[in-house]
Amino acid sequence: MQYDNIYRINFARLAVLLLPTMLRKPALVEFLRSIFSQLELIPFLNFRGTTNYRLTHNGQVCYLRAVLNDTFDVELRRIEIGEGMETVMPIIYWREVERLVGVPPRGTDGLIVGWRGTTAGGSFDFTVRVPTEIFSDNETIIKMTAVIREYKLASKQFIIKPL
Repeated sequence: MQYDNIYRINFARLAVLLLPTMLRKPALVEFLRSIFSQLELIPFLNFRGTTNYRLTHNGQVCYLRAVLNDTFDVELRRIEIGEGMETVMPIIYWREVERLVGVPPRGTDGLIVGWRGTTAGGSFDFTVRVPTEIFSDNETIIKMTAVIREYKLASKQFIIKPL
């Protein structure tokens, strides 16, 4: 960024400059420099960079995909985010109820049919599709779940599936 040098503070020099001129003796100046030299070890610029990254990325699909790819798949960037209901259901007419009903394919999650015939394909809102070599590592999946929970909206549910 343009103003990154604002945050590069030389605390030892600042301590000497804030010292009144009549107290600026060589022994006291070196004492202050030795005390404030430890403040340069504080990783403030790293903290500022991670905080700015966190503030510029939110739960939108494009930003969440970027965060996941930046964290877990830097070179190939294969992690994708899809809709919650990925299967296309055949629709049949149910004579007893006299309305159209979607039938889920075999082997999928249950189908929730609302009062007015609306359907939902499970209890998740979006799907995170991960390459199989990342999906096979259980520790990485736990870390990925934590990252997704940090960035997603509170009301959204997700599921992680292999590509």
